[in-house]
Amino acid sequence: MRAELDDYDAKTWKRMRSKIQCDQESGCWVYTGAGNGIGYAQVWYRGKNHYAHRIAYQLFVGEIPDGLELDHVKESGCRYRSCINPKHLEAVTRQENMHRAAVGIHNAIKTHCPKGHEYTPENTQVYRGMRRCRACDRERNRKRRESARMEIADAA
Repeated sequence: MRAELDDYDAKTWKRMRSKIQCDQESGCWVYTGAGNGIGYAQVWYRGKNHYAHRIAYQLFVGEIPDGLELDHVKESGCRYRSCINPKHLEAVTRQENMHRAAVGIHNAIKTHCPKGHEYTPENTQVYRGMRRCRACDRERNRKRRESARMEIADAA
């Protein structure tokens, strides 16, 4: 734990610690307090709800660098979204976090879009953490413009 915890942080950690169940097999510190409905633990901290794993990381490791988010690292044995063990958390970019996720890994191994275009740096756009095929986008936009032109011509 960081040495410079103020009284508020020390009280917060004491409250959080009382709601931890240790998984001996994985080493996870499973937080049994409030959750958000999809598995992430939440804790009241400095006037509002926060993800408990973020607060634990800040208390033990330090601030989460701007532009990064925390990943529950499966290679460290982490099995639970409600795990708050700082040794199971790593600050990574959103892209890296998505890549590590099961869906991200499944999609990352795909080399071509569903219509057969290759995912190359020139032909790939990342939008909201997902890859999009630029060739398919161009074709979709071309059809949309063509349809709009036909509607205008029919109306005239």
